[in-house]
Amino acid sequence: MDDWKCDRCGSTERVQEHHILWKCMRDNQKIEDGERVWLCLECHKLIADYIIPVIWRFVSKEKKEECKDAIKSFTKKWVKTKS
Repeated sequence: MDDWKCDRCGSTERVQEHHILWKCMRDNQKIEDGERVWLCLECHKLIADYIIPVIWRFVSKEKKEECKDAIKSFTKKWVKTKS
């Protein structure tokens, strides 16, 4: 883990795996390739505690599948932007 770094800010401190789709969003429990990124604790808390819950909470049940695609796309773009 010493050579891991945050995919968003480049920090090497407290890097952890972030599953782009939470278990409740996936049809199965298997995590597919490309559905995880490495984030430092600060970036991970930002996306996991604030950004994704807000998106998920305000989407109707009928739109959940579209929301999954939007979350995947957003997360991958968000990770590429530096704060």
